[in-house]
Amino acid sequence: MNDATITCPHCHTEIKLTESLAAPLLETTRQKFEKRPSDKDAEVAK
Repeated sequence: MNDATITCPHCHTEIKLTESLAAPLLETTRQKFEKRPSDKDAEVAK
């Protein structure tokens, strides 16, 4: 199984993407996708 890594755009260091690092990114993305349908519903209602 491959460990997920991200690469720093400035110094090009590879950083192992652990669950503790990924959790805030995943939560932010999840909130954005959950908000989209309600935004579209509001737009259609206008």
